[in-house]
Amino acid sequence: MAKAKVNPKPKPMEPTAPSSDTVIVTEADGSIRTVSIRPTIAELERFAAWVPGNVPTFKGFKAIRATIVPVSQGKQAKCYGHFQADKWSTREGELSGEIAIYSEGLRRPPVEILGTLLHELIHAKNRALNIDDCSKNGRHNKLFQKSAEAAGLICAKPVDFYGYGYTSLTETARKLIEEKFVPDAVAFSLYRLADPQKEKVATSHAYQCRCVNENGNPAFSVRVSLKVSFHAQCLDCGADFVEKRKATESEATA
Repeated sequence: MAKAKVNPKPKPMEPTAPSSDTVIVTEADGSIRTVSIRPTIAELERFAAWVPGNVPTFKGFKAIRATIVPVSQGKQAKCYGHFQADKWSTREGELSGEIAIYSEGLRRPPVEILGTLLHELIHAKNRALNIDDCSKNGRHNKLFQKSAEAAGLICAKPVDFYGYGYTSLTETARKLIEEKFVPDAVAFSLYRLADPQKEKVATSHAYQCRCVNENGNPAFSVRVSLKVSFHAQCLDCGADFVEKRKATESEATA
């Protein structure tokens, strides 16, 4: 798939009241201007509220409690978000799951960001229904694939330890979001810059065969220097070791 287009540099935002979700900037004249991420969170929450009445398999579903937060990875990772159950609590003890949207990935087009949020909402719904769709190490199984495809996502064929975790919106779902939800592009004007020093320079390739362990994850994996031409066959499954596929920006999520 083609890589997602990068949005142009965002325009400066109007001053807002200081809060825990703002970037504080000291201007040349000594004044302080705060640039808030709150519009982004509000738009993500608006989409989450819109999904149950408009996306197949979510219609009428009301059993999800989740807190949506922007989280920094420090680098441009191949995943754009995650869901974890019962990570937030009110002072009265009411628990909610965490849907994290990685801040470096907010530079993508709004509809792609919402595609990531839809992916994570599927995890949240499955959790509420006691559907185990993902292993602890992040491998998405066929139960996730079934739920995701019913909700308007395309699951790429498993090629590494993420399983069916590489998703993208179908054209129908994309059109529905763009025309019916109508994302507010201005709300996605802010994103976090990735730290180039944290980006790893590849010095080797990872290869794996078809063997899986008891959890359905790859059982054998080897790393080989980029300078070496590697050809090997597994004596257990009989398959050739193949290079792990790298996800493109448009399809990676978690």
